[in-house]
Amino acid sequence: MWPTITWGGHRGTDQASNIIFSNGDLDPWSANGVTSSQSDTVYPLMIEGGAHHLDLMFSNEADPVSVKEARKFEMEQAAAWITEGYALNGITWSLA
Repeated sequence: MWPTITWGGHRGTDQASNIIFSNGDLDPWSANGVTSSQSDTVYPLMIEGGAHHLDLMFSNEADPVSVKEARKFEMEQAAAWITEGYALNGITWSLA
C-alpha cells in the first residue's frame, strides 16, 4: 500500500502511451506492477519464470523461453514506435 500512497500507484496509465510494463512472476515487486492496460499502446507483460528486470539483462543460454519471447516483443514494439515516430516526420527507418 505504501508505494501507492508515496508514488501515486497506477494513476495516469490510462493517459499513457508507448510503454511496456514487464513483470516477472518471480519478482516480489510485481505485486505493485502494472498488470492491466486502459490504453491501446500500453502493454503489461507477465513473464513466467522471470525475476526483477530479467528481460532487460543480457541474454543467457539459461534464459527461460518466456523471457526470450518478452525480449522479442519488446524489441519489435519499440522498433514499431520508432518507425511511427519517424514516419510522422517523413523519415524512413528500419531496425534491420
